Amino acid sequence: MNYKTIHRACSGAALLLGVGHCALAVLAPAFTVDALWFLGTGLAFVILAIVNLCLHHIRETAWTIVLGGLNLGIAAFFASAWTLLPQPQVMVGGVLFGAMAMLVWVGASKRLVGNRN
Repeated sequence: MNYKTIHRACSGAALLLGVGHCALAVLAPAFTVDALWFLGTGLAFVILAIVNLCLHHIRETAWTIVLGGLNLGIAAFFASAWTLLPQPQVMVGGVLFGAMAMLVWVGASKRLVGNRN
């Protein structure tokens, strides 16, 4: 398995995590500010996962480096959330987005040296 396949699998899993996050927000008993923030966070996960899925059609190395930074930022968000909510889904999200950051940077480095695998 190459890094692109692993990246796509992580991106798909992150997309499912974001969709699940949004679904839980919609199922909230009352529409509150907290539920709205929860929904917005899920949408952010969905959008970032979709951008990750589209990554391999982007040939600009600068964009891939920025995407890696965004993935790392979300991984840091999950790491900070872990201190307040040590649940498995928080750990899974942090590992997924952290792995995607590393995989994006691996792809960018391969492009810089001319290896497109």
